[in-house]
Amino acid sequence: MFKDFDAITVGDTHALLKKISVADVRKFVDRTGDDPQNLGRTYAETTSYIPTVIGVKLSGVGALWVAQNIAFLLQVRLGDIRCTELKKYDQARLLELDSRTVNQNQQFVLSGNWTVRVLATAAPGVSVTPVGCLKVATIVSGAAATINSAEGWYEIAVQTDIAIEEGAPQPFEAACRVFGGLSVWVKNATPRIHPKLLVASSWSDVQQLGVQVKSTYLMTKACVSAAIERCSGRVINIISQVPQGTPLVSWNGYAMDKDTLDVFSRWVAGKLGSQAISVDCMASGMCGTTQIGYIPEKAQPMIRYQTPLRRLAKLADVAAVGLLVSNGVAFVTGNKLAVNGGMAMR
Repeated sequence: MFKDFDAITVGDTHALLKKISVADVRKFVDRTGDDPQNLGRTYAETTSYIPTVIGVKLSGVGALWVAQNIAFLLQVRLGDIRCTELKKYDQARLLELDSRTVNQNQQFVLSGNWTVRVLATAAPGVSVTPVGCLKVATIVSGAAATINSAEGWYEIAVQTDIAIEEGAPQPFEAACRVFGGLSVWVKNATPRIHPKLLVASSWSDVQQLGVQVKSTYLMTKACVSAAIERCSGRVINIISQVPQGTPLVSWNGYAMDKDTLDVFSRWVAGKLGSQAISVDCMASGMCGTTQIGYIPEKAQPMIRYQTPLRRLAKLADVAAVGLLVSNGVAFVTGNKLAVNGGMAMR
């Protein structure tokens, strides 16, 4: 029904030429109650020019006027109107248009700028691909030996310190060199937890902010630059159920840093949403990895018992992060997916 928005390009120009007659002016005056002087034989005016060019010629049927700024320079008598597209905003389906009207003496009689929104109608039986689902490459920080090549993955390893400005861009640069681009960035890197009581700890003991938050900040800046240009991308930050569960008196720094990362993710999601970049978190429960090796084995059955699903998380459970980069959740951002067996509920 409406004109294909993707077929409209910056620089498109359409012109409408029309000779104004007394009959045209009389019809206009009869309908609008306009100034009677418009009926004079030496005076002609019409309002069909601009709507015709914007609504039919350039952007096609289905263009809604959002804003307009018109300067009437001379009386409009005879001539044509020319409309040129200046800018195009794909996500909002907006066009910025420039218009010039000239009379029979090639004098500018009207100039203006318009912003219009082009409506979209999905054809019956045609599936619409969600924005932000381009799969080029995925960066997973802190993912030592967790990707299965047998399942069709081609992987490279990049060893760097993502908590420093020199090291954070290196995984992104490597992905661009090898795969030609990046679609998904999963922040999983976490330092080993060193639990201490508050009275026995120092500020350095809770300074995991360098890895948990600073590295996320630096790598997000590095990765989203190309995503903004492409208007597509996913950022997933792996956090923890710890800040939402019963406070553990010896895990002050870990809880502070993971909760800070949750807040950071929501604020970035609000900022990048207009570029079709989603930012979400996955809060995992205690998982059977080397990260919990310091927890006494005899204490682990108690943790299982306190979990409604009666077990610790598995690597396959944490792999549910794949849900947040699938096409089915392209409209989800700023969200937190809890994968903890019910250990912490909200």
